Amino acid sequence: MKPTGPQNPNSKALIRVLNSNAPIWRKVAEEISSPQRSHTVINVDQLDRLVKENEMICFPGKILGMGLINKKITIAALNFSSSARAKIEAAGGTILDISEMLDKHPKGSGIRIVKGEQIR
Repeated sequence: MKPTGPQNPNSKALIRVLNSNAPIWRKVAEEISSPQRSHTVINVDQLDRLVKENEMICFPGKILGMGLINKKITIAALNFSSSARAKIEAAGGTILDISEMLDKHPKGSGIRIVKGEQIR
């Protein structure tokens, strides 16, 4: 049988750490461990519509750079495109890895999980 789940050792380690923490982090681990074809993407203009100013967001997928973002947010995601990273930082936002956000907020209080569209 073919192995299932993520093959990336960094993703495997992240999933192991997330599963041993608060329920919000277990939900993020579940999203990351899903098949690659069901991973989600979101554009910064969609983020701008969905989030509030100074909100902490965790997105278990990839952030893409289409559109504009005007809100200052703290966001952790699996991946960022270079244009998305530049636009979020230009708006005064903070970009973190999911593991960094876990270290800063182990109980997950004040963090909201945002879901995007599946890649098809």
